[in-house]
Amino acid sequence: MKLGGLLNISRNGKLFKAEGNFDYNLGLPKKEAQLDSAGKVVGYMETAQKNFVKGNIFVTAEDSIVEILQEENLTVVLELNNGKTIVLSGAWNESEGSVNSEKNIMAIELTGMKAEEA
Repeated sequence: MKLGGLLNISRNGKLFKAEGNFDYNLGLPKKEAQLDSAGKVVGYMETAQKNFVKGNIFVTAEDSIVEILQEENLTVVLELNNGKTIVLSGAWNESEGSVNSEKNIMAIELTGMKAEEA
C-alpha cells in the first residue's frame, strides 16, 4: 500500500511537495481522567488543543519563503494516500522559517481557525 500524500497550501492554489510524513491534529478537546484521593477515576476534564498540520516541504527556486511565512487566511489541504483529507481554513504558519539548504526543505507548522476531516 502506498503511503504519504500531498500538501496544498493555497490562496492561489500553490502545491508544495512534502518530505516524509506530516503530523496533524484536528483540535478536538483532549480528555484527561480526574482522580479522587483514593486514586479512583471519577470523571474527566477536557483541555483545549489547537489544530495543526506540520512537517517538511521542499523549497524550489519558484517558492517564496517570505510569502509562506507572512501569508494569513490560508487554506491548507493535506491529501493522504489512504484517501483521507485534512483541511485547515483561516490558517497561518507558526514555524521559524528555517530552510535546510542541503536538502532544500523547510519545516512548517500550519495552524488554522477551523479543521475538518474528509
